[in-house]
Amino acid sequence: RPFEALIHSASNHSMAGASIASSVASSPETLMLLQGLRVAVPCGGTLLLAHMVRQDLSRVQLEWRREGWSLPTALFLLALACDAFDTAAHVLIVVSMTLMHIEHGTLHRIERASLCAAVVAIASMVCAELLSARHRAQASAAKLKKE
Repeated sequence: RPFEALIHSASNHSMAGASIASSVASSPETLMLLQGLRVAVPCGGTLLLAHMVRQDLSRVQLEWRREGWSLPTALFLLALACDAFDTAAHVLIVVSMTLMHIEHGTLHRIERASLCAAVVAIASMVCAELLSARHRAQASAAKLKKE
């Protein structure tokens, strides 16, 4: 029964590893580090999203100057709105961890909506980029035909 011995040995090792992990995780320093990371990660996400909102705004302005109201401009604007919502959701998550209590179910609904907004932002940004590149290629080809 060597296979049973191997399983028994592996379970003893995993229990020993779990008890070591449990004692390390219960140390005050580790708990403080984990609590800090629990706040720092959403803060980092908020900063990244704020940067994305700035980039989205720049792209909307660029497309507006090139084309005026067009489908790519509208899609870039949709991405901007979704990223702005996602940023606000991250701010609420950080606030709920640090300054005030927000009901757990409400936070989950906000996070779910934020994730949906992120998917819409990515899809609209990709479509807008493709359409914008197509418009520029068509404009370039038309310009070459004139010359």
